[in-house]
Amino acid sequence: MAQKQGYIGIDIGGTKMLGVLWDGNKVHTEFLLATPQDSLEHFLIMLYALIDPLLQKAQETKLKVGGIGIGIAGIVDPVRQIINHSPNLSFAAKVDFAAQIKNRYHLPLKIDNDANCFLRAETKGGAAKGLDNVYGIIIGTGIGGAWWQGGKIYQGFSFNAGEPGALIVDWKSGEELEPTYHHLGGKDIRRLAQDFYQGKPEARRALRQIGQLTGVLLADIITLINPQAIVLGGGATNVAELFLPDAKQFLKQKIRTKQTAKTKIMLSKFKKQAGAIGAALLYA
Repeated sequence: MAQKQGYIGIDIGGTKMLGVLWDGNKVHTEFLLATPQDSLEHFLIMLYALIDPLLQKAQETKLKVGGIGIGIAGIVDPVRQIINHSPNLSFAAKVDFAAQIKNRYHLPLKIDNDANCFLRAETKGGAAKGLDNVYGIIIGTGIGGAWWQGGKIYQGFSFNAGEPGALIVDWKSGEELEPTYHHLGGKDIRRLAQDFYQGKPEARRALRQIGQLTGVLLADIITLINPQAIVLGGGATNVAELFLPDAKQFLKQKIRTKQTAKTKIMLSKFKKQAGAIGAALLYA
């Protein structure tokens, strides 16, 4: 009998790297490590420390690993398999570190944008399974986005389609979406949530503004591409109850036609594993 195939998927975030062993139906195991931000050498050491136990688990469960997929924030060239720009790992830009990983493990390796991976998982088996026109938003250390259209990720002319972070949210000042989110404290939204539950008014105010900012993004996306659904993921959605109601209220005020109001707002099914599963699904 042929050995069952499995894949390793890795989601590299601004502070953490999550790796999973995926067999096409379920996650067999996961490992989590901190994301190094000081050097390529340290980054590769930690990446190997994440991959090695996943390969060991594959041996134990008699899965034949068919490849490694990596999702990372930034502009990824899917043809050359290099990162043109990354907000978190500047040392990895324009460097063919994929070749070093392939040489170590003698396995196929594919790299994609992290939001693309997140949305791939949610459309192929998650909250938006079966839908053809879906937008995905990751709200975590930063804000990322991707667009699923006609059964695949729409990459755009220079592989940067769907990214909302640089959208202008104040035309007078020229302020962009992601810097505004950071200014409100979104980069550490868990601390904001703690302060909220401690009754601090500034945290309540910041979360309300983050909700309104999210509502602006939702309204813009619905108006621009009219998707069937928008799926929200990332660490901030762990406290979605603190800002999503304000986002939906703002959205309700701005979307004025019955047709555009039909877009569903969903939370991720795969939660923290979505990006890693989507990276493994680069081989699907």
